[in-house]
Amino acid sequence: MNFCIYSGTFNPIHNAHIGVALGVLKHTDTEKIIFIPSKIPPHKNEEIIPPNHRLNMVKLAAEDYPDFEVSDLELTLPGKSYSYNTVMKIKKLFKINDKINFIIGTDAFEKLDSWFHAQDLADEVRFIVVPRCQNFNLELSRKKIKLSNISYTSVELPFIDISSTEIRYNLKHNLPVNNLIPEKVFNYIKDNNLYS
Repeated sequence: MNFCIYSGTFNPIHNAHIGVALGVLKHTDTEKIIFIPSKIPPHKNEEIIPPNHRLNMVKLAAEDYPDFEVSDLELTLPGKSYSYNTVMKIKKLFKINDKINFIIGTDAFEKLDSWFHAQDLADEVRFIVVPRCQNFNLELSRKKIKLSNISYTSVELPFIDISSTEIRYNLKHNLPVNNLIPEKVFNYIKDNNLYS
């Protein structure tokens, strides 16, 4: 089965995350999306709720989609969540020798050189680059990256201007989040008094 890793903080998961996953399924040869919430993301400085809550919210968001799967792999690994370590664990677990699909936003793609074992990661995956801003020029960004042997493709999806930062702000200030997060996720947040 040809599947794709979708790793992220998911703090919280929102409708743009779901839209990206559905778009990748529709426009690539991917048959299954594996959501992997990060335990301690190395590039994030914002306040992050405990990983068990983020995992539960991703599970709730994914349960209506048969081609979505959720893994707690990064939550079981010690230390920070590095994509290279995650990819190598997944490849070993599923006995995969070929490159594995890996969803990455345009903003992260431009900073790929700074990632842990960036070249080793690039050797193991095919990046599926999705828009995180409007008017992104993939080829121009690729020229800025010093890594060699990068396998990548872009998925032309409509840019959905939703951010977890905005959602957390709205929740904290009792502003509406309808159409930003799945209803099940909203109910979980309220039931567990998160982001208040």
